Amino acid sequence: MLESIQGFLRIDANLTTAGQPTAEQLSALGSAGIGHVINLALPTSTDAVADEAVCITGQGINYLQLPVQWEAPELVQFQRFCQLLWVLREEPVLVHCARNKRVSVFVFLYRVLHEGVSVAEAAELMHRIWVPSPVWLEFIEAVLLPVGEFYQVPE
Repeated sequence: MLESIQGFLRIDANLTTAGQPTAEQLSALGSAGIGHVINLALPTSTDAVADEAVCITGQGINYLQLPVQWEAPELVQFQRFCQLLWVLREEPVLVHCARNKRVSVFVFLYRVLHEGVSVAEAAELMHRIWVPSPVWLEFIEAVLLPVGEFYQVPE
């Protein structure tokens, strides 16, 4: 059932990313073994499910919403995301947003900075979803440059 979610991408045994699941897909997360859901979309995002938190917590799944503005991602949001993901790294987590674009960038950066994955390897998974737009390229640069890492847009 998870594989049918728009933008579905399994990163590793515990981390899955996706776009917005439908109400039916949300109701199947518990039986799919998901223990935590992190939602980076705004409640007003395209296809948002109004009672998402109720549906998820009703299955005994921990639900965290960390809304990230599409045109204005903030470093503090990424830092909070990293804290959450680090604490949950040994547990089954689904991270989603409207189309898995915000998530793919945050997970790309998390993997490079906290898991020691190379930029090229982490970018390969991000590129399965998209090549970041200028706003998101600027955000990537702002996060990576201070630590001496560089991301190059594929040709």
